[in-house]
Amino acid sequence: NKITATALRRTLVVTKKHASDIATLDTLELNSYQKVLDGYRISVVAPEGGVLVLNNVYLPFWEAHANGKSLKTIPVNGIHTAVILPPGTQEVDVRYNRPLLRETVSKLFN
Repeated sequence: NKITATALRRTLVVTKKHASDIATLDTLELNSYQKVLDGYRISVVAPEGGVLVLNNVYLPFWEAHANGKSLKTIPVNGIHTAVILPPGTQEVDVRYNRPLLRETVSKLFN
């Protein structure tokens, strides 16, 4: 189930706050993705790390993990969700954590 695609280098629009998060990251290869409950399971080859951009509206409730560690998610292109992948990442789980109302309000205003 390997996905082979060639894409031109893309330009990501990020705020100054997140510019340093993506400044030194390389490209990655997408092997497969699978839709799972509340998110995705994605297989990548990212020996130098990279930025994985999802076509999902950015909300602070998207959470990403690889190798048991939490990964940083940031808004890109004004609306999309990006995951910062450390070098050597192979499997990424991205999930939408459906919080209680008080957690929602707290995250939106912090």
